[in-house]
Amino acid sequence: MRENNLLCQAFNRRTKKYNSYKGTVGTVDHNRLNRRFKTDCPFQKIVTDVTEFR
Repeated sequence: MRENNLLCQAFNRRTKKYNSYKGTVGTVDHNRLNRRFKTDCPFQKIVTDVTEFR
């Protein structure tokens, strides 16, 4: 094989696993609270979690 300048490619038995990551999708809004949750009066800052579980 060296005389004919041929290269052998190694056989990979592992198959490529599925990856559904598509990068950053959509726009990210500004962080208006900046982790300051203390207020002077009640119901001045109301936050919620919008995380989606599958």
